[in-house]
Amino acid sequence: MHEPDIIFLDEPTVGLDPQARLDLWEILRDLHRRGRTIVMTTHYMDEADRLCDRLAIIDRGRLLALDTPRTLKSRAPGGTLIELVLDGDAAPAAKVAEAIDGVSHVEANNGLLRVQSNRGGQTLPALIEAAENSGRTVTDIHLLQPSLETLFVSLTGRKLG
Repeated sequence: MHEPDIIFLDEPTVGLDPQARLDLWEILRDLHRRGRTIVMTTHYMDEADRLCDRLAIIDRGRLLALDTPRTLKSRAPGGTLIELVLDGDAAPAAKVAEAIDGVSHVEANNGLLRVQSNRGGQTLPALIEAAENSGRTVTDIHLLQPSLETLFVSLTGRKLG
């Protein structure tokens, strides 16, 4: 009973402060080093990425993906997600952005221009120029590398949280 081969944990870090969360991660790593198999559920994709050798993405009882975190992240669509916050409507800039080399998907939502690019940050200067040529100023920029969360959203069609 005190030395189980398999340990099942359901959302073990919910409600923990950051230090307690890191301490628990170290305990779990130590248990794994000592040969324990740990099966856990979590909505924290960074936690799954850092702790798991293999992980499954399950949504509404359906297994959508099962592999190593590295392999799963490589399946995330669209490459880098680039978000530009503009000082007004992003639709005119989105039309221009669709023609930029390396851009695979573009969407505009009020002042937010979201672009997926397989060229990563190299696309950024052209996107800024597209915004400026559309009469807008870029007020903020976010670059998001392919992640487990990106894969989750693409597989389920909804965000975590």
